[in-house]
Order: sequence, then structure tokens, then C-alpha cells
Amino acid sequence: SALSIVAGLIAFTYATSSAKAMHGKAEGSDMDFVLGVVAILIAVTCDALLYVGEEKFCFQQHGSSGTEVILFTNLIAIGYGSMTLVSTGQAVASVQWAMQTPSFLVLIAAFSLCNFCGTTFLLQIVSDFGSSTAVVVTSTRKMATVLCSYVIYPKPFTLLHAVGLCGVAYGIWLHDAARKSQTKKSIEDSDKDAASA
Repeated sequence: SALSIVAGLIAFTYATSSAKAMHGKAEGSDMDFVLGVVAILIAVTCDALLYVGEEKFCFQQHGSSGTEVILFTNLIAIGYGSMTLVSTGQAVASVQWAMQTPSFLVLIAAFSLCNFCGTTFLLQIVSDFGSSTAVVVTSTRKMATVLCSYVIYPKPFTLLHAVGLCGVAYGIWLHDAARKSQTKKSIEDSDKDAASA
């Protein structure tokens, strides 16, 4: 299922770069496309490793709650972000700009709330259904983000875009079918164990 989702995302990316080239709006080279595909592969791999790690180390080994994971992840991210701003000399300018742009602070607060809600639900998915389901959800979210951009910022939509969407949808279906099959097998095994006892 993961291969189908990744192949669908790659097809969609290629369709987008091809559509731009056909309409004379190509901004990059073939190397940019390759870098984009590599970025997709890295993002999906990082998602997989992140959720497997959270499932194993945070929830199974330590019994952490989703809120604890969010708190400490964000505290560490604040540290990384602060070190980056200080080391590049942009810390003071960033804070000054934010204070002079109150509408930015309102947007950041709204984005933060959305991020908290999304992360809370994803961690609940990891805790309840496992890391593979979380990876499928995040890959689907990425595709939904791209689709929303096509609605908000109209762009050409080609047959290859549709093929990419079908690849992602097929991967999601495969994952769901495998999960249902595994659940059904677990129930049947439990019933056999109960009957033999």
C-alpha cells in the first residue's frame, strides 16, 4: 500500500511539472523534479520512522500520553528554532517584525491551534491503530493539501494527475483491506482459543 501511495504522489508531482512545462510556466529543470521526488520519498520515510518510533518508544515502552509527546516535541522544536535564529543573527529582527505585525501573531495562534488538534488526533491514531495507519493518514493529508491548492489556486488538471490520485486512493484501500483482514483473523483466532478452552 505504501508503494502505491508513493507512486501516486510521484505521478501527481510529475503531472504538475509537465503541465507547467506545457503551459510555458516551467520554473525548474528536470533536476528540480528529481529533487521533488527525493523530497517526497524523504518526507514519507520520515513520517514512517516518526510514527513507528512514537508507537514503540513513547506509547508501548513508556506509556506516554499524546499530550506529553506534543509538549516535549514542541519544547525541543522551540530549542532548535531558537538556535537557528540566534546562529543566523535573525532572532532580534524576527521578534521585532512579529511585534509590529499583530495580524501575523493571530495567524500563528490559529495555525498553532490547528497543528495541536491535528497532532493530537494523529497521535491518537498511532496509539489506537498503529504507526502504519498513521503513515497512510499523513500521506493522505499531503495529497489533500495538494488537492486543496488546486481548488484555491486553479491550475491545469491532467489525466496523469487523475492516475496519481487513483494510486493514492488504491494504496489507502489496500491498507484498509489489510487492516480489516488482520482484525478479522485476530477475532477468529480469539474465538478458536475461547472454544478450545
